[in-house]
Amino acid sequence: MNLYFFLINAIIVIKFIYAQGNISEECVVINKLLDKEQSANCCLYDGVICSNGHITKIFFNYIDHNYSFLPEFGNLTKLEYLHIDSLKLLGPIPPEIGNLSNLTFLQIKGERISGSIPPELGNLSNLEELSIVVSNITGTIPSSLGKLSKLKALHLNANKLSGPIPLELEKLSNLELLDLSVNKFNGSIPSELGKLSKLNSLEIDSNNMSGGIPPEFGNLKNLENLNLAENHLSNSIPPELGNLYNLKKLNLSHNSLTGSIPSELGNLSKLKTLSISYNNLTGSIPKEIKKLNIKFYFSNNPQLKTNKGYNSLIVVLIVGSVFIILLSVIIYLKVFRKNKKRTNNMNNNAPISTGNAFVNTFEDESILSEN
Repeated sequence: MNLYFFLINAIIVIKFIYAQGNISEECVVINKLLDKEQSANCCLYDGVICSNGHITKIFFNYIDHNYSFLPEFGNLTKLEYLHIDSLKLLGPIPPEIGNLSNLTFLQIKGERISGSIPPELGNLSNLEELSIVVSNITGTIPSSLGKLSKLKALHLNANKLSGPIPLELEKLSNLELLDLSVNKFNGSIPSELGKLSKLNSLEIDSNNMSGGIPPEFGNLKNLENLNLAENHLSNSIPPELGNLYNLKKLNLSHNSLTGSIPSELGNLSKLKTLSISYNNLTGSIPKEIKKLNIKFYFSNNPQLKTNKGYNSLIVVLIVGSVFIILLSVIIYLKVFRKNKKRTNNMNNNAPISTGNAFVNTFEDESILSEN
């Protein structure tokens, strides 16, 4: 029995020593990044969480000195969560980040981050959210990101990425959010994105995309937000978009879309905002859309007939308001004049003072005869 307890205690001690050794090695990376004493216990820092002798989460929102991503980050093999948001972060993202096979969340934000997206990020097989935003990242989206089968959210907005959107993104079958806005992507929008059946939000606005809107987008039955504004999209609005029954926001403004507005958009009963301003749309606004209770922006379509429906309603409201105001003024003036006349009559019939006595004057002869 004593031998049993001795062995148990020995194992616990060995595990503790081993864990301390791992922590010490991993803390070297953090201490180097933060310019701290190399032997310091980084698990005591704000934004660093350790478990079972390993660093598992890093959340750095502010660091007060310039620093670069270290290749040694790739040694933090038990890391599950990495968030760095800092204006002080310099240089490229090291490809060694691709070694962090347990990573489920990766968010990097910083205007001084440069270079390109490492293709090695495609090795992060457990990743559920990838966010690289508001940076000077250039180049294209690596096709290897299509291997991230567990990915639910991909944020690559507000960078300087260019080139076409890779077709491999269609393999991200669990993707719920895709934000590629405010970049320099060009070419046509891949119809393959219409296969992302779990997609809830799709934003490709503020790029240089051309061609038409894929009719396949009508298959995205879970979509609530679709933003394709500020591109160079042409052709007509696909009537298939009327199948997006869960859609709440649709923004197609600032493009070169032509043709008429499909009446099928009137099927979008959950729609809150529809923006088609600054295009080359023609025809009239369908009556089906007029029935929707939405914020509707349709200005700057020179050939779009808007003299009926919304515009006529505005005219009716303006004319009605003016009529009510004029009627109120007329009624007020009549009442005022009537009151003024009554006041004058009372003044004319008022008693004339002669010292302490009063003599009533009457113009009505019938009254005089009665006296």
